[in-house]
Amino acid sequence: MRRFILFLLVLTIIAAVPAPAITPQAQISPKPIGLASYGIYSKGANYTYTITTNQIIGYFNISSINSFNPNSPEPYYATLQLGGTVNNSMAVNWLQEELVFNTLNDTFFIGCYYNGNQKFNTTLLHFSLPLAGYLIISLIYNQTFTIVKYQYVIIQNGSRFLPPEVRTAIVSTIHGRAFFTVNFPTKENVELVFGGFNSVTNFTSLNSELGLFYNQSGLKPFPSVFNFGMNATGSAEDLITILEPDGNVEVTTGSPSYGLITSNYNPPIPPLTFVNESFIINRLGIYQSKDFYIDKPYNITIPNVLGISSNVYLYLEKVIGQTYIIPNNSTFQTFDILLYYDEKVMVTIVYPNSSAITYNLPVNTTVTLPGIINISNNEILVLQKNVQILVTNSTPPIINTSTYYVPEYLVRITYPNGTTIMNWYQKGTVLQLPQYIYETPHERFELVGKNIINVSSPLNVLPPYQLEYEVSLDYGNFNVTYWAKNGQLVTLNAYIPLFYEGEWEGTYNVPVGGTVVVNQYIIERLVLSPNIALISLLALISASVVLVLIFWHRIRKIL
Repeated sequence: MRRFILFLLVLTIIAAVPAPAITPQAQISPKPIGLASYGIYSKGANYTYTITTNQIIGYFNISSINSFNPNSPEPYYATLQLGGTVNNSMAVNWLQEELVFNTLNDTFFIGCYYNGNQKFNTTLLHFSLPLAGYLIISLIYNQTFTIVKYQYVIIQNGSRFLPPEVRTAIVSTIHGRAFFTVNFPTKENVELVFGGFNSVTNFTSLNSELGLFYNQSGLKPFPSVFNFGMNATGSAEDLITILEPDGNVEVTTGSPSYGLITSNYNPPIPPLTFVNESFIINRLGIYQSKDFYIDKPYNITIPNVLGISSNVYLYLEKVIGQTYIIPNNSTFQTFDILLYYDEKVMVTIVYPNSSAITYNLPVNTTVTLPGIINISNNEILVLQKNVQILVTNSTPPIINTSTYYVPEYLVRITYPNGTTIMNWYQKGTVLQLPQYIYETPHERFELVGKNIINVSSPLNVLPPYQLEYEVSLDYGNFNVTYWAKNGQLVTLNAYIPLFYEGEWEGTYNVPVGGTVVVNQYIIERLVLSPNIALISLLALISASVVLVLIFWHRIRKIL
């Protein structure tokens, strides 16, 4: 906070005495127009007063300014002048500080006038309207001479409010101890007035609020003010002053009428307390900043939550600075109020099963989608790849993740041997069933239906298989092997050479041509053996034929 008060003002109001006139040098025209204190006021009669002070202050708030003097080397120049008579033991001096405006290019610089000399700080300052601030002339005694500081404060430049930084533009000195003096009999005065640049100018437009003060433990208005100055170096022909109902004095264009404005000058104290209110997002910096001046107690309203878009919010984290400010209206003050917020994004993630989870996450947080979402005991949703969603302040409020997942179904396949295979398969998967299931090398199950399963839902499959056994027949010089259904009737045939008989030996031991029921692994060997009965019969028949033939031959011989 900068202190505006540089020294304690010594105020001396001398006992009022009647004075003969209320309009000092009113016959001189044209004049600088604005505010001036001559140490005289009227309350039924005219009375005088004397004021001495170390510091005079002029407040201005200009909303329009344009001037033109075709006879001047600087035709577009205009000035706002703060001046006062300075009294010391040696002489009476006129000190003046002025803002020198170039209304053509919206710039100004600072000038001063002392002991008949002019001096300028030629640094050009650009301005926008409204332009508000203070002109200050301070007298500082250092035991040998008085230092004169020509100072200024800009509190508003266009739409920007600026912190009240008191800048010293020029410095001069006066021998001995010196004071500003307002005294009617000695024609010493203080004035804050508009005019030309060391000349008379015409204002094509002007609208400005003015306030004239001296330092007495803060801003103190002079008791009475007139609308014209006597000593300022620039004048105007077309300005008037208007006393507003609230006590403010406005200067604007019009036909002048020189005289007393008020004998009870009591304007509102202009703003001295500057407030910077900053909304800061953690890790990102200032989000919003407001600068303004207050002239009465201010209680800041602090929102706990600020919505900055459809799903982005700021949450209050901490507050630094006073939240209730009482201006003292006597010194410049600066208050910084820092409101720290965490930026979070509210995002709802909708999953393919229509479930949704809402998150409230800091910016740049990542959300990892679950790899598996259970729909039921037989159905799941599986993430196709590892997906992480980066949450930013541009993330949409709703994210649909349907495209990231594919359904999988539980498929149970129970085979006829009692074996169950259970696994998860994506929708649309085609499964191939085995054509044969071997229990042993000689016993198997053979598929008797389709060998394709299309997975489109959870499945509990009992594929149709039939039990088969191997039938192995050994014919001696070759073997025949084939599979037969369980319960199938099989006839065991074979070729039997003449005079032989055959029998199958093995699982069932049946004769050739015998029929067996297949209910196990069958292995049979063909066994051939001479057919004794047949051979005996044939031998008997042959012997009988031989005997018959012999008998017949003998009979023929006899006959």
